[in-house]
Amino acid sequence: MIAAAIAATLVLTSAPAATLTPALTQVGSASFDPARVAAARANYEAIVQGRKHVRQLSRQELGDVLAIAEALEKDRKTGSRSERCVADERKRAGGSPSALEARVIDLKCREPGEPLG
Repeated sequence: MIAAAIAATLVLTSAPAATLTPALTQVGSASFDPARVAAARANYEAIVQGRKHVRQLSRQELGDVLAIAEALEKDRKTGSRSERCVADERKRAGGSPSALEARVIDLKCREPGEPLG
């Protein structure tokens, strides 16, 4: 059951390898082991690509992979209030709003003082 939840988390937070590098530097404290981070990155990518299963990892490796997944999720959730608002509203609209719906979303989510455009 825990393994399924972890696998679901990893699938939801899958990201291209290029976006992993900034997140990896945030994992752990300021004195992180580069070899351990590299191994965690390799394990994360293997799980996301389906080459490895979470059951094949030790507790430490699994913790490292989860730290990467959490860092990526945190990075993904950052952004301005208006960016998060637009993303949420587009999701509510089914992902591809009409031109009129897109304009309403833009008006609803604009920052105070931002020019209409």
